[in-house]
Amino acid sequence: MLSNLLEPNFEYQALPSPPAVGRLWRPNEFLAEVCPRLTPGTALDLACGCGRDAVFLAAGGWKVTGVDILPDALRRAQELARRYQPAIEPICWLKMDLEAVDTPPEFESGFDLILGFRYLHRPLLERLISWLRPGGNLVYETFTTLHRHKHGRPASPDRVLRPSELPTLLPGLVVRHFSEAWHGPGHTARIWATKAPTRF
Repeated sequence: MLSNLLEPNFEYQALPSPPAVGRLWRPNEFLAEVCPRLTPGTALDLACGCGRDAVFLAAGGWKVTGVDILPDALRRAQELARRYQPAIEPICWLKMDLEAVDTPPEFESGFDLILGFRYLHRPLLERLISWLRPGGNLVYETFTTLHRHKHGRPASPDRVLRPSELPTLLPGLVVRHFSEAWHGPGHTARIWATKAPTRF
């Protein structure tokens, strides 16, 4: 949704299950649809911004690592999380350049869930597959060329997906859902994919 790029929609809502955390914002629509089908575990939020998706997951029992390059965004994310402590799982916030060439990002252990919204760096998509544990899930959504053609943004053509491109960037993952459509004024590609379990 295009509104995801803007300030959160400040409308009071209550999470439907424990912990009962009141919130003044909405998580990513696609994440909210997929999340009830997943068992809470460890999660990595790429380019986490103001942290609302990380906090949403932490309120559901996930142990979340949120990563962003912008200190201001991380400060806002930390403040958002503080509003709900101790009702949510602690969140690890990391300032990190996900596109660094000299020191590419690495994580020591596999994640049960990796999420990324409104952000695209194709080399990163290749790397994050190795950060998923076997059986782990990727939930990802970002803009397409149709969105850029209509709205003129993102500014760089490298930041948007070509039609049907997203699944081809994730070899080795089993696609559970893939779609491309207009969601409000924004045209996005959405994917939910799982890393195949290790076979013995």
